[in-house]
Amino acid sequence: MPIIARHNQTYRSEGHVPSEDWPSDCRVQWGGSGLVLERGGGAYATAFFEAFPSEGGFFRGEGGGLSEAEADCLDKYRRFTCCDHLWGRGKYTNGGAICRRCGAFMTRFRPIPRLGAWRDPISISELNLAMGGCCRPSPGGNPASHKHCRRITLRLARAGIRLPDPEGEGAEYADRCREVVIAWYCENRERMQGVSATGVSGLFDQLALRSLEREAASC
Repeated sequence: MPIIARHNQTYRSEGHVPSEDWPSDCRVQWGGSGLVLERGGGAYATAFFEAFPSEGGFFRGEGGGLSEAEADCLDKYRRFTCCDHLWGRGKYTNGGAICRRCGAFMTRFRPIPRLGAWRDPISISELNLAMGGCCRPSPGGNPASHKHCRRITLRLARAGIRLPDPEGEGAEYADRCREVVIAWYCENRERMQGVSATGVSGLFDQLALRSLEREAASC
C-alpha cells in the first residue's frame, strides 16, 4: 500500500482505495473533481490521481472517475520504470527534464538563468509574500531558500520598496513589512492592476491581488 496523503485519509477519501501495485514508499493523492486550466484560457474538470515516487519524479493521471484516473497514472509510472531514459530539457529552464522516450518529468539539470530577469517588473505574488513578512530567511532554512529571499528583497528595493531590517524588527517584522508594501501599493495600484501571469500562476496572482486590495481598502 502506498503512502496516502493526509487529506485523502480523512475528509477527501471519496471512498477510493489505491492499488496495491504502487511501491510502499510512493506518496499518492487524488480528487474526484480537479480543475485544470488550459493554455488557451479554457478550463475543464476531471478526476485525477497523482503519485510521487521516492526515487523522484511526478506522475498524474486523469479520467472520468478515480479508478480510471489511477489506472492512467499507474500506466505512466510503469512505462517510466521500464524505460531506458533519454533526458532532455525540452521547454524547461528551471532544471526540469523530459524523457524523450516515455515522456516522464523529473528535475535533473541546473536551472538556466535568464539574463536580465532581475529587471522584470515586481509581480503580485512577490508583493504578497513581502506583505506577509516571508522575505526574512528562517533560521533553519537552506541556502537556496535564503538566496530566494535575498533576490526578492533586492528586486523590491529596486522598485522602491525597502523592507525593514529583519535583524532589528523582532516580532514586529511582518507588521512593518505590511505597512511598507501597502503604502507602495497604494501609490502604484493602477500600474499593478494589469500585471498578471497566465494559467495557474495567473490564478494565484488574482487571489494575491484580492488580498492586496482588501489590505489597501483605506487608501
